Amino acid sequence: MGRLAVGRRAVGRWAAATVPAMSRTAMVGRTRWLLGALCAWTVFLWGNRISNAWSSSTESSSAKVVSTALAASFLAFAVGGVVVLVRSWRSPGADVPNGFLAAFAGWTVAVWAIRVVSIALGDHSVGFTMVHAVLGLVSIGLAVALARSARLVGPDRRSTSDRGHR
Repeated sequence: MGRLAVGRRAVGRWAAATVPAMSRTAMVGRTRWLLGALCAWTVFLWGNRISNAWSSSTESSSAKVVSTALAASFLAFAVGGVVVLVRSWRSPGADVPNGFLAAFAGWTVAVWAIRVVSIALGDHSVGFTMVHAVLGLVSIGLAVALARSARLVGPDRRSTSDRGHR
């Protein structure tokens, strides 16, 4: 069984010897699955955030608008992710748009890292803080796994004719 070096650089001294070979098709499939999972999770979380913000009697109108704008940025990434999934389903040989996936993952990690710390330092109950820490960790975990998978797939370097395009 062959081995796969991670990208152009080895990650760690023994990466080429420890990362099992995985076909490009399997890696693209894993990346699609992770993107679908992150999109679904994002819609669930941030759709609920909009609902919670506007049904809250304790948040000011400006706080509701800010929460909605933040949620809308995540929902826009989720819609973009669904577009990527549909396009990749229609054209299986198409390259994975690593820039978009990195932006989606990066935004998720950055916002949740700030948000979890802010909630932990805020005046919130332990339960509220723990729930949001778990939500943040799941979001960050999915985002990091997606970014790593997309980076491992990289662009398809085969010629267009080898990918089945005419």
